[in-house]
This record gives sequence, C-alpha cells and structure tokens, in this order.
Amino acid sequence: MEQCEEFKRSGTHYMILFILTDGEIHDRAEVIDLLVQCNTLPISIIIVGIGEGDFAIMHELDDDNCQMTDSRGNRTQRDLVQFVEFAKFSNNGIALAKEVLEELPRQVAEYYQLVNMSPEDVAKLFKEDDIKRVKMEMEEEEPNPYDRI
Repeated sequence: MEQCEEFKRSGTHYMILFILTDGEIHDRAEVIDLLVQCNTLPISIIIVGIGEGDFAIMHELDDDNCQMTDSRGNRTQRDLVQFVEFAKFSNNGIALAKEVLEELPRQVAEYYQLVNMSPEDVAKLFKEDDIKRVKMEMEEEEPNPYDRI
C-alpha cells in the first residue's frame, strides 16, 4: 500500500498485483476493506484461480459493477480486480493471457479519470530524457509473443 501511495503522489506509475490462489480466503471482510481502500490508488489486481477450488469469493471480488462495500459503508468507484480461472484456459496460453489482461486498459483509464488526470497530464509528468530512455529499453527487449493477440 505504501508503494502505491508513493506512485499516486508521483502520478507516473501504475502497479499490477498478480495473485495465484486456490480460492480460500479466511478474512473476507478485511480483503474487501483493503480493496475498497485501493480503489483510489494506481493499482490493478489480477487473480488467477488454480485448481478445482470454490472460487465464489474470487468472482465476488471481481467487481465489474462497482458494488463492493467495505465495513464502513464505502463503495468502490471503479473496477480494479480481474479474476480468471486457470482451468478454463489451461490448454490455451494465448487465450489465458488475453483473458488475464482484458480489463487492464479500462482499469488504468478509469483510475486516471477518477483522479482527474488525462493522458496528456500523465505524459507531462515524464521528462523527455525519461521517454527516450524507455523507448531505447523497449527497442532492446525481445519481441513480445502476445503482440499477435
């Protein structure tokens, strides 16, 4: 949470938390409180369910309709969780990757809308040297196998 708070202050970073789970949550209320608290932070949470467990709570946390309410009555204002059951895509890695990342662009856009920052505002936070450095690093990387999706 502290790192996300720092990212929020800088405005130049967005965090993705990737969780693998068997579906068991023993502190549901605390998890919901934390998710509602994360609502105003630059973070998306991707959860992949492994195995044949009961994923009912995970589906509840994947709150596409922004109905999640914490113990103090605060409600989420955006979707920040994506849940995917691995077993449904275990034979198709490309489909799994597509499903896992499907909501991410919208979640990032919703966050920046929530904090009243346009793409232009975010771009202004980066120095020209930073942009050149990132472009050079991207050119040096190996091609992304998911570019064909």
